[in-house]
Amino acid sequence: MLTITQLVDRILAQRPFLEEVMSEGLVNLSAAARQIQPEIENALGRKVKEGAILMALKRYSSHLDLSLNVKLKNSLHKWIY
Repeated sequence: MLTITQLVDRILAQRPFLEEVMSEGLVNLSAAARQIQPEIENALGRKVKEGAILMALKRYSSHLDLSLNVKLKNSLHKWIY
């Protein structure tokens, strides 16, 4: 059985534009949670709280921030050395 986090990961992988604006901090995560809530509920076959989706989005967003920081460090390291 899939979890909310796994479904959020799949949805964002299918929507690279949403992932991009999240990485730049340009999206309201609560609004994004409401937008994808029906899709998650349909996949799970039960009601899901918006807050649970919001937390999964926040975790994903913090993962994006770390990923971008690593990429930036690697790019700077190559440029400097």
